[in-house]
Amino acid sequence: MTDCRDMSKRTDRMLLVGVAVALFLSICFALTATGRGRGVSLECDGKINPNIASVHLLQELPGIGEKRAVAVIDYRQNSASGFSKLQDLQKVKGLGKVTVGKIEHLLTFE
Repeated sequence: MTDCRDMSKRTDRMLLVGVAVALFLSICFALTATGRGRGVSLECDGKINPNIASVHLLQELPGIGEKRAVAVIDYRQNSASGFSKLQDLQKVKGLGKVTVGKIEHLLTFE
């Protein structure tokens, strides 16, 4: 009888751990998918890809605050092609040649 109780307790613990892991992973996925998380997949060799970066990650770029980061995301969501080259960022309201030049070395488009 004791063996059955022990086995039941272990099974319950394993189930609880499995549920906790699944919950954690689903929260991480949801945060990344909504742009609120900072997924590792957003960066390549330490560079930020503006085609997939979150608002928070874009704000890490010099000269890019919340307003400009939101403008980048709005542009890429409303654009058929997103950003294929550096100059495409200049199409975003509030991003001119000077700002784009300052962040050029921190970006990737791959």
